[in-house]
Amino acid sequence: PKGHRENIALGWKDVKDLRDGSVSYTFTDDTLPGGPTKKTITCHAPFERCDREEAYREAWEFFERGRTTTPNTYSAAKASS
Repeated sequence: PKGHRENIALGWKDVKDLRDGSVSYTFTDDTLPGGPTKKTITCHAPFERCDREEAYREAWEFFERGRTTTPNTYSAAKASS
């Protein structure tokens, strides 16, 4: 495939500006009974680096308000209005 490379180390700076395509990595997973297995994870562009501090701030605000539904929940009531 176009742009296909293997056995190279990639970091955030290498992939942050990709708008299409994917990055895959294969590793040996020896965390389950039955011995090691080979796994491949593929991440598809575009990539977004999350702001974890902001995400935690939003989560704490949500739980401090005592809400029982998620902010992005779609409700039938909204659909009928």
